Amino acid sequence: MENSSIEENKEKSNWFTFPVIALLLIVAWYRVRLGVFTIQPLGAFPEGIAVVYRSRNPEMPFFSSPDGLCLEIR
Repeated sequence: MENSSIEENKEKSNWFTFPVIALLLIVAWYRVRLGVFTIQPLGAFPEGIAVVYRSRNPEMPFFSSPDGLCLEIR
């Protein structure tokens, strides 16, 4: 009898815990606004570089590169 009530409580807590954790992750992602900036291979960086950065500008895309920024400015 006690076993079934413990299992029911675990199931109820799982249904409550998952949405709360998902909401916290979404809020944290929105607050931090991470992005990836890639630099293609060239003389100074023969293998290229990918940098994860924190962006406070909502106009910056998630993936960005110098070539992409130059095309936007044109």
